[in-house]
Amino acid sequence: MSLRSLILIACIFAVALPTHAQAPREKIDSLMEQATLALGRYQQLASGVHCDEAVGQSLRDSCNEGVEMLGQRIQEAKEKLARYGQLPAPAVVDLFDVYERFHRIMEGIDIAQGPPDYYGKHNEEAFAAIYNNFVKVTGWFGGVVRDEIQNQKCP
Repeated sequence: MSLRSLILIACIFAVALPTHAQAPREKIDSLMEQATLALGRYQQLASGVHCDEAVGQSLRDSCNEGVEMLGQRIQEAKEKLARYGQLPAPAVVDLFDVYERFHRIMEGIDIAQGPPDYYGKHNEEAFAAIYNNFVKVTGWFGGVVRDEIQNQKCP
């Protein structure tokens, strides 16, 4: 193989490898942007939950506790996402930590909404809107985390 061929191959690798490495980074950046938007929409969506419409004081209290718990989980996810964004070289475990917070949000929505019509039809629709706001991002996180773990080089 000639020197010219070796230089050509080296140039191809020099261009191809960073491009390949950028694709997952761009995918993660896009995911983080969507995650930020989903977290930002929570307040607006939560304002659609009217716990005072639930029949009975215990159901109203339960609804309020569920919305408050979701708000706390949203705040935790915002903080974890902000920390992730500040890391100079985030690792897979850092990405997993953010994913875990989104998974906790999804669990919280399941707990907060209770059985169908538990808090009334309007609130069922409001909790469904909150669920829909997070389900795609959470699923996307799962795929990205899986891909990142698969792409890790073992020592």
